[in-house]
Amino acid sequence: MRKGRSKGRTLAAQGPLSSASDRGLTVHRRTGDKTGSAHGARAEVRVNPAEFPSPWWLGPIAVIDTETTGLEADRHKVIEIAIIRFEGGDVVERWSALLDPGMHIPEDATKTHGIKDEDVRGQPSFAAIVPELRRLLRGAVCAAYNAPFDRGMIEAEFKRLGAPSLDTGPWLDPLVYARQLHKGQQGFKLGIVAARLGVTLDEAHRAASDAECAGHILLALARKYELPKNLDSALALLADWHDQQQAERAGWKGRRGDEVQLLADTRSGPKDTLGPAYLFADEVDPVRFMFQGSRGRR
Repeated sequence: MRKGRSKGRTLAAQGPLSSASDRGLTVHRRTGDKTGSAHGARAEVRVNPAEFPSPWWLGPIAVIDTETTGLEADRHKVIEIAIIRFEGGDVVERWSALLDPGMHIPEDATKTHGIKDEDVRGQPSFAAIVPELRRLLRGAVCAAYNAPFDRGMIEAEFKRLGAPSLDTGPWLDPLVYARQLHKGQQGFKLGIVAARLGVTLDEAHRAASDAECAGHILLALARKYELPKNLDSALALLADWHDQQQAERAGWKGRRGDEVQLLADTRSGPKDTLGPAYLFADEVDPVRFMFQGSRGRR
């Protein structure tokens, strides 16, 4: 649901990729990859940060993105999900699926991602793709741009199934890194950050494109700003920065004296709506936000 196309180089996967598609599900794997069965018993997918490769950005990373019927995990559903798997700093597998939520897709949501009821009618349910999620996430650290949103939506889907969510451990979040490392720069929407780093966003608001772009942003930030090479240290730094950023927002919110209205769309759609990670759009400072006008509403 993020908005904004950006120009720049594409950090493409190396090596040939094979592809297959079926009923809204798209898979591209590097030829020669060994993959486990997508079916079978519940698998443990959590990685041990202490045993993860160093530098972590060369290890297996599963970057996740979802498109949904809305923002509220307890009543909205996932209608598209993508996992882009990186290993050695390159894309080794691209996987995405349209999902039938069993409910109407609101017009406001369609305006953001372009997915309509007829696009998902007859597509797999979330339950049907759980084995594939387990396979793709196994042995990898998870990442997402504004991770609490995507993680919350996925966990809500498992809750509706009456099943425990996948035990993935902490997630990396390039949005948190970008907010800290690009302080003083305007804009933290996916496309804006991508443009600053020379990463291309091919098709904004579609899960596979957003996930791949987010992955390249994560790797670019890690390399350019020399983030800790050890995964444990990188996750600890992420947690500290997240807490600092939340405290900053809470401070502004308290000075304002009333509740901030969190409107629809975490990724700033055409109505300039806001989401949980985007108080005052791209600004923590509400005063600066008010005087930005249309400059902050791309």
